[in-house]
Amino acid sequence: MKILGIDTSTKFCNLGLIEDKDILIEYTINGLKKKHG
Repeated sequence: MKILGIDTSTKFCNLGLIEDKDILIEYTINGLKKKHG
């Protein structure tokens, strides 16, 4: 996926283009865990 490794504001904008909501939610949660972990 091309959205990996970009900042939060851009990440969420690009995630909105993903049709599969499960992937969107899962990636968002994983991204937040990495930032706060």
